[in-house]
Amino acid sequence: MAATKFTEAEREKLIAQIEAPFDPALVKWRVMRTFDYGRSGVILPFADPRAYTDRLNELFTPSGWTREYTISTVPSLCRMERGKAIVTSKVLVATAVTITRLS
Repeated sequence: MAATKFTEAEREKLIAQIEAPFDPALVKWRVMRTFDYGRSGVILPFADPRAYTDRLNELFTPSGWTREYTISTVPSLCRMERGKAIVTSKVLVATAVTITRLS
């Protein structure tokens, strides 16, 4: 038997709970790019990965949602840093989350 979809009121409440900020103790910061010889840059806040899983499990149960990863690579990127060419590669991971009764 298929699960029924959430009502509009339930959906709005759940979306608000999904969007609620994480406890600051769970938030980490990653330097994404620096400029001006490290004097300025771009940082990205993100929660510990387990926090996302815990929140979805709490709201929808472990069987109420799924995730799928797509992995791709970008080989041989060349960038200049302080006049030197640096060759690197990147691994990109995208995650698609499906919440069964919200879709």
